[in-house]
Amino acid sequence: NNKGGVFDIIGLADKLKSQDAKESATDWIYQISQYQADTHNVEKHSYLVKEKYFGRLAMDKAQSIYSKGSTGDPFEAMYEAAELADTIAGIQKNTIKTGFQVLSDTLAKIEAIAKNDGALLGVTTGFDKLDFMTNGWQKSDLIILAARPSIGKTAMALQFILSALKSGEKVYFASAEMSATSIMERLLSLELSERHDNIRKGNVSDDFYSKTYELDFLKNLFIDDASGQTTAKIRATARRYKRLNNVSLVVVDYL
Repeated sequence: NNKGGVFDIIGLADKLKSQDAKESATDWIYQISQYQADTHNVEKHSYLVKEKYFGRLAMDKAQSIYSKGSTGDPFEAMYEAAELADTIAGIQKNTIKTGFQVLSDTLAKIEAIAKNDGALLGVTTGFDKLDFMTNGWQKSDLIILAARPSIGKTAMALQFILSALKSGEKVYFASAEMSATSIMERLLSLELSERHDNIRKGNVSDDFYSKTYELDFLKNLFIDDASGQTTAKIRATARRYKRLNNVSLVVVDYL
């Protein structure tokens, strides 16, 4: 096998089948392979099955993307293409670790915390007691704010965003509830201590506009208020901003 693969009857049969071998001197090899398998090469055989599955998946997705791009919503086609790219990246990434590898990573994390002399290793929440409990938002953390309507979930999420921005972090905020302008009005109300209803009415303090010049950290906030948000779109956009701008916090309001 000039490709370095395992040579056995199943591998040979797969190669013959891919070349549409029919009624030839080698046809009996293919027939035998239907009844006999060599367990010594089970890993190679599993790879062949996986390869065929992802081949079919790629063709199905490609057909769907082509159909949406030509006769449907081209933006939906782009998001589906990005989702397919994420799927491929996930397949290629080996997420399985041995216990010793995990132990090594865990000990390194504990050592880093000890050397940090009590400083946060994660993204600050803006609340001292919460930071003490969590050591800040950690990578891969999924935080869900759940409460009945009009209890202040968005206000708290915006406070988390402000705290992260003011500590130098970059934030991607996907909003299915408010426009980008409404979000900014609420952020200004929180940061500049102006009543939200006064901002909406234009009845602001004399130094309101001058204080906005000090909000340089807002350059690290990326707000997505597109209508018709889906989890696939949010995921694809968040991954893109992570790749391009290295955002460290993603906030979704709401799913």
